[in-house]
Amino acid sequence: MDKTQQYKEWFDEYNKEWLVRAYDQSDYDYPVGRHRLRILLKALEKEDLREKSILDIGCGGGDVSFALAQKGASVIGIDMSDNMLKVANARKAEVKETLSGKVEFRKENIQALSTAISGEKFDYIIAFGLIGYLESDEQFFRIIGGLSKANTILFLSCRNELFNVTSISPNTVEEIKRENILNLIEEMDMYYSKDIPEEKSWKFLNELSNSIRSIHELEERNYRNLDIINDVKIDESKMISFARQSTPEELKNTAKINNYNFCQYWGVHPHLLLPKLNRKLPPKIFNLLSDSLCVFEEEEISLVWSSVFIGKFNYTGK
Repeated sequence: MDKTQQYKEWFDEYNKEWLVRAYDQSDYDYPVGRHRLRILLKALEKEDLREKSILDIGCGGGDVSFALAQKGASVIGIDMSDNMLKVANARKAEVKETLSGKVEFRKENIQALSTAISGEKFDYIIAFGLIGYLESDEQFFRIIGGLSKANTILFLSCRNELFNVTSISPNTVEEIKRENILNLIEEMDMYYSKDIPEEKSWKFLNELSNSIRSIHELEERNYRNLDIINDVKIDESKMISFARQSTPEELKNTAKINNYNFCQYWGVHPHLLLPKLNRKLPPKIFNLLSDSLCVFEEEEISLVWSSVFIGKFNYTGK
């Protein structure tokens, strides 16, 4: 079975569980999807999206597509998972009254696009969590280059390979075996050299204090009596080939070669503590503490402690 079919079957089976993990606050899983959408809307808050054409690649349950259509955009969301598209279309019927723009969902394989899609050019392209499921970053940029026009804006997210240095995971072992760990540390040191605005440092301390207060409130509500854990179970072993990772510098260089100029990075899913402590602690504690680092998400130093990052790029081709 090729990777494309494998991913399709996995998301067909776990579409509902994945959406809960991505957008709801469970006890241990970080809602990466919710934070990616929050960052995207913040980045676009001063832009007029009315009648702008947007392609949402790997649209999943449609959260990003709906949010952009609510701002007046004309959005096409594509996905290859039948069950994800069923969810998206069912939700469309529920939210249609809130949409000032248009949204439609189509079944598409990004590696074999239909002529209906491949013949179009878009003002914005959103590709959250997609690039790691392709064979290479180069393949991704070649594909979207055909969907872009002068000044098309791209927002993409991918897994951060730099995070392998501190995750102490099988990925860490692989980086050591490949003798790549020193390269990752060198890139991390480049981001560590960046200054942190003083006002954000104080805001971080304030957010950390708020997190600790929230933890105390949980304790006061008999938090230690943990009869029920809100945890979403997904059989990760069925995802035989896990998504590729990229470093921010590698992605930036590949984008440039393919006529996409780098604009900005945001760190997503920050880690204040080592990740293996998550399930050693009571539910919610790890992520409550990690959220205090969100104040730095627009700073390059956030790429050191974030397991995912979002990049904004501008197409300079024709």
